[in-house]
Amino acid sequence: MRLPPTTIVAAGLAVGLVIATAPEAVSAAPADPALQARIEAQLARYPGGVQIDRNKVSYDAGTAVINFVDRGQTLATACPNERVCLYNGVSYAGDRLDLNTCAWYDLAWRGWQDKTRSVRYTKMGGTAAFENHGAVPDHGSDVLLFSVGYRNRDASSLGVNDRKADHVRPRC
Repeated sequence: MRLPPTTIVAAGLAVGLVIATAPEAVSAAPADPALQARIEAQLARYPGGVQIDRNKVSYDAGTAVINFVDRGQTLATACPNERVCLYNGVSYAGDRLDLNTCAWYDLAWRGWQDKTRSVRYTKMGGTAAFENHGAVPDHGSDVLLFSVGYRNRDASSLGVNDRKADHVRPRC
């Protein structure tokens, strides 16, 4: 039986729609056992995340994505568009936390407090201020460390602010 061309096109579109809307799944390539152990330790210590690739963990429906550097790598992949990327190495090396939020974000929620050593900003506008948690528990003594934004996108080394950021305060 021969189907009319409109039926074939409609079926093809339906299949394409299903593929395009399927949730991101873990890559078929197995992770290095040491890398997988790091990911499992992250998920055990900071629950609520989902491993979305062999080297990535997503939190808060993609608001925060941790990209773990695989054995033999020194640099994470490029910072995706419309993100604030925090690296635990200078000059954008090491693991990377990608943030996509317009709300204040506590880096301790995902184990990234006092880890940031370089930052890249790829959003089209706005800024992101980085703060250090002061001595008062209610954040009344938080201190501004530095900011990045669409006019000053990169901080390859944080100097005196190295490994001090505890919170990010974006302005979108």
